[in-house]
Amino acid sequence: MNKFVMTVAGLAAISFFIFVRFTKHQDHEKLIKVGIVVPVHHSALEDIVNGFKSKAAEIKTDKKIIIDVQNASGDLNMMHSIIKNYIQNNYNFIVPVAKTPAQMAISMIAPNKIIALAANLEEHECAAVFDEIPSSNVIDLAKVCAPNLKTATIIHSMSDKILPEVEIAEARARKKGIKVEKIAISSLFELATSLKSINENTQAILILKDCFIASGIDTISAFADEKNIPIITLDEGTVRQGATCSIGIYESETGASGAILLKELINGKAPRDIHLKDKLHIFVNKEAAEKTKIDLESLNEFAKKKNCDLVIV
Repeated sequence: MNKFVMTVAGLAAISFFIFVRFTKHQDHEKLIKVGIVVPVHHSALEDIVNGFKSKAAEIKTDKKIIIDVQNASGDLNMMHSIIKNYIQNNYNFIVPVAKTPAQMAISMIAPNKIIALAANLEEHECAAVFDEIPSSNVIDLAKVCAPNLKTATIIHSMSDKILPEVEIAEARARKKGIKVEKIAISSLFELATSLKSINENTQAILILKDCFIASGIDTISAFADEKNIPIITLDEGTVRQGATCSIGIYESETGASGAILLKELINGKAPRDIHLKDKLHIFVNKEAAEKTKIDLESLNEFAKKKNCDLVIV
């Protein structure tokens, strides 16, 4: 009798174990897990993530979409661990924001599981949203903001993506009769000290589409405010945090476009690219513009020539 009871109990336990495993498998099959990897803390990157999440919520599917967001805080080892963890936990898609996490993800997982945002990759097979803006635009905009501009300083990172853009901006500046000085930053810890080396004759600070430098905009803005010189950039987020003006796109649009690609991949479509270079706007920080005596009418005329909207923030 005891042997019979034990056999029945054993079979019940095994059945329960199989049931639990089967249920978990079924639950997993009902989920679409998306992991977002952000390289540093910055409001522009947060806007991209929020744009993605908001648009993804509109996707109609019989499965539940779960989105997890992790920030690497500028640490490459942490970035690698985040991506590895997503892979080990069977995430359906990984969404790296910016070039460095995108390149890392591509080296670790199949391209059909990647949606790269704001990465501007050269050769790739994954889905991607390009938010590239020619760096020559920052020179054109600076000249409108300061018609008598003769000397400007570009603050840039050492990223492989950024260095060629610095050269393009320099070439444009030479044509405009502007002398450009460069300050290369490898760590945000050195930013405040490096700012002290800026030539006292500089008339403007220029920042390219460089999320690493953009994450230090508070420090740069405080310096420019003290010197009463404008900061001209190529992204919306820096203007909202104190830069004077920029030519760029709504960061949330980058994320929303990524969610469109997510929907396509869920529905079995092949990965493709979306380019946002035709959706430019001129963003102006009204308080900063007034302080540095920038003519809004001139900016409005420039916006019309570029077929852009003028957005006051």
